[in-house]
Amino acid sequence: MPRPNNIHQAKTAKEVEAIAKASPGPVVLDFVAKGCSGCRTDAPRVRELAAACASATVIKVDVDQASKLADAWGVKYMPTLFVAENAAQLQPGKAAEYKNAEEAMAALRCPRKG
Repeated sequence: MPRPNNIHQAKTAKEVEAIAKASPGPVVLDFVAKGCSGCRTDAPRVRELAAACASATVIKVDVDQASKLADAWGVKYMPTLFVAENAAQLQPGKAAEYKNAEEAMAALRCPRKG
């Protein structure tokens, strides 16, 4: 499955904020790490979420490159996804936390394919 246009990469809080503000709908913040097998397993579901929820914006954050951002969000394990209705709600303590894309899809009520 090709990468949908609504998946972005961020390394700083400012980048996350700028991408989120441009989102027409919900925002999903996906914390991952290169050495994380669960992240690799979840990656196709994240792409499915992005394709199924075209109005949502997915922001991927590699914790190895953005450890300060991960710390600010209290990320303890990967993958961890935070879902917010809009950019204003994308804040630690306000956004809902999920363990995987399947849970995030259910929260966003994204249609499942297949």
